Amino acid sequence: MYPLNAKEISVLPAAVSGEIPSYLRNEEEAGKEIARLTRHYLKRNYLTEITDENSVNTFSETENLSSQTKLTESTLNVLCVEWDSSFITKDSVDFGKPTLIQTEIFNCKNKSRQVIQSQIISNFVLAIEKHIEKSFRFLAPKYYDRTLKNDNIYHEVHFLFDTNGAYSYYRKDFSRSLDSLMNHQNLFLGITVIRKDKILTLPPALEHGDIKKVFDDVSWSGINKADSVLQAIQSLRLKLSSGKKTSKKLFLLLSGSAKDKSSSIILALNELRQLGIEIYVIIPNHSELTVIRELQKIARSSSAKILGVTDYQRIGTEEGYQQIFLNQFNLYFTNQEVTQPFQLDVDPFKKWDASLVRAAVEVVTPYNMAEAFEKISEKKVLERSEVNTNIESLIGSEIIKSDIDDGRYQNILLEARGEAIWLKIPFEMNIISGKEYLVRTSVMLDPFSSWGIKNIANETILMKPNASYPRTLVILPSKAKKFLEENKVKQFSGYIQGVVSVVKKK
Repeated sequence: MYPLNAKEISVLPAAVSGEIPSYLRNEEEAGKEIARLTRHYLKRNYLTEITDENSVNTFSETENLSSQTKLTESTLNVLCVEWDSSFITKDSVDFGKPTLIQTEIFNCKNKSRQVIQSQIISNFVLAIEKHIEKSFRFLAPKYYDRTLKNDNIYHEVHFLFDTNGAYSYYRKDFSRSLDSLMNHQNLFLGITVIRKDKILTLPPALEHGDIKKVFDDVSWSGINKADSVLQAIQSLRLKLSSGKKTSKKLFLLLSGSAKDKSSSIILALNELRQLGIEIYVIIPNHSELTVIRELQKIARSSSAKILGVTDYQRIGTEEGYQQIFLNQFNLYFTNQEVTQPFQLDVDPFKKWDASLVRAAVEVVTPYNMAEAFEKISEKKVLERSEVNTNIESLIGSEIIKSDIDDGRYQNILLEARGEAIWLKIPFEMNIISGKEYLVRTSVMLDPFSSWGIKNIANETILMKPNASYPRTLVILPSKAKKFLEENKVKQFSGYIQGVVSVVKKK
């Protein structure tokens, strides 16, 4: 059977009965929301146009058609003519035990009707999508370009931890970063841990079970000699896996002892770089300024990228609340509420450089950065929150940056409901920084991205902020990963509304 073409489909408000869930509010709102869900999935998954919601609601009110009105063939014929539709459809949902949904579809061309029923057991909005697929399987499906989901793309990531008592503060953050990478099927993951001059290396492999155990079993105390650190780096030449990978990345957390063998370490890192390995030097804030400067020198001399850890804290003064940020001995602050990823070199951040900070506090750490702020600003800090770090998103944003079709897409930072997320959108879309947008997109799990998710660029469109959309499909970055994992789905299509603060074009 060949799929049918549908020029336009008109979706009427659903009839609702039973105990309506609180998130659907009441009978009228529930009927409209279910119709919005149906429109969304029809528009997304099939080659058809959908009658505008306002047109449906306005005409229904004019003709005194409520969600409970039984539709006669004559009424349906009037609707077909009014909207020049191929099909008229209406859902009926009974919120009982179990919840049942019935969809009536009227073919405007041959005047035939069909009724499809389903039982809703799983998540409501996901079950609606499955029911729509079942009900409209006679339509021509919409196919999306899947080039960004190439299962044959492999990446390699290796961590080297020069464990140090001063760095134990960050251990839980690195642990979360490793957790986010566990069980990624296309990732060769490895680890080297140096403790009390003993070196343990698990070469990169697709099986990750032992890596987290090794990391968790090693206590971060004492210091390592520079010779041990150098030996661990040199040994990686033979232990990093061979074979073609889309990317090979090495992340190093080095302590102050590295400065005693900095020239040899730079030479060893350059040898690794010649093997096609991208090198990243992570610089925490639990170091003296001289150590930070030496680690920066090692990174620059080996063409490595510096990943400066940002510790941040919310403080209260007589003038109100502010956020302060410590990065490589520089102190930043802003009166605005900002979320990761932080762009410390642009507004609204103000900077006090390391020399000024050092004059206020000899050795600034996450524990006393509020005191440094107090001395420099001459504003008494009345309250302070706990200190957090950006390690998980800092590493995650660097682990995989796909070069596939980069010329076709641009990146935007969308700030929504106190959260911020990077989205990839088609290059031809005109985006204005500082403007509000409603974004319809699909998200999927990605352990290498902030929040553990990424959007699918070729399933992304921009809509006007006042456009109607199903509120049950709002995507909250902080909750999307958990939703995908709990419901065992590969991707989820929904909406994010917010203000674009950054636009990056290739």
